[in-house]
Amino acid sequence: MSRAGLKLEEAIAWCGHGPEKGDLVADLGAAPGGWTQVSLRRGATVIAVDLARLEVEAPPKRLAHLAVNAFQYAPPETLDWVLCDMAYRPLEVAKLLAKWARRSWARQMIANIKLPMKKKHEMVSSVLSILREGGWTGLRARQLMYDRDEVTIFGWLSPGQAHLPAKEPFRLRSRTKKKPSTKRRR
Repeated sequence: MSRAGLKLEEAIAWCGHGPEKGDLVADLGAAPGGWTQVSLRRGATVIAVDLARLEVEAPPKRLAHLAVNAFQYAPPETLDWVLCDMAYRPLEVAKLLAKWARRSWARQMIANIKLPMKKKHEMVSSVLSILREGGWTGLRARQLMYDRDEVTIFGWLSPGQAHLPAKEPFRLRSRTKKKPSTKRRR
């Protein structure tokens, strides 16, 4: 398993929550696919969002790779999880995840935030503040064993924000059954 996959496994063990069978997950900055692979193995359906090539194979009903910029992607519905392990500026990633909370695009979040060489503690405080202002609650942050100059953050939306039921995204879930015909057979 890749170091990225090990980071998500460790994060799930630490916070006690993670994608499960039947969950709908957006993996922002998914390539090459470590977090996507872990989510698929746990039974989730994944929308992997990354311009780069994904090195994960799964049935189309369980995995959709969208080759779009994670900062421009908007899910068509509220998902169960947003996962994020992007190698990008920490405050910009925090603002992106805060937008996900404000718009109720995901009920729960696990993110790995890359930290600068200096003033790491101040950066973590700023990131948590942005996430809290966006609407994420129950925020917990910790530097885990597989993190280098990173911190892993877990949070969820309050029940009032996350009351929307999951809908059918794209073609990832099985299509709804057709209504029986009302025509009479002869």
